[in-house]
Amino acid sequence: MNIQYVGDSYDIVKRFFCEALRALKYTVYIDPMSTDEWKSSDTRSFYKFLGVQHADACDKPGRRTALLFDPDTGLSEKKSKKHLSFVRLEQALVEQSLAHGIVFVFDQSFSRGSDLEKQKKMRHKLDLLNKGKCFGFYYNSHASFLFASSKESHLLALQRHLKKLGLPEFRIRTLGNLSDS
Repeated sequence: MNIQYVGDSYDIVKRFFCEALRALKYTVYIDPMSTDEWKSSDTRSFYKFLGVQHADACDKPGRRTALLFDPDTGLSEKKSKKHLSFVRLEQALVEQSLAHGIVFVFDQSFSRGSDLEKQKKMRHKLDLLNKGKCFGFYYNSHASFLFASSKESHLLALQRHLKKLGLPEFRIRTLGNLSDS
């Protein structure tokens, strides 16, 4: 996350998802994946806006914790300064000392182009997640997010809640691996 983008329209979408998860009784944490220097006042106001705490504050991740990764660009098979790697995402889902109920990541790593190409890339990322014995779905819009969990039931409950809030069903992309979708 780059400080110059704090408070932009993507952050409003992040806040919506954080609020939806809190309504489902999750405590939401963030790894902002900062790519520049932040003043402590900037950090506090960003966390307050999203209603989250830094991931370091979570001493017992578990069934009712959610973790937001906020890289500059998104999710990639390889880690970089601007990307979250699949290895790190899966660690946050399955390693006992790190495992959160739901992990979600801001993902803008799609080149501008056809929607069909974006759909193929999303499908590929969901395939990779499934190979790691995890479940996932995308919120597909101008600000795309991947939601993942090692428990199918967590994502199904989140999907039902988002639909109940009025989120159009066509915005949710799955591989069909979630039995309720």
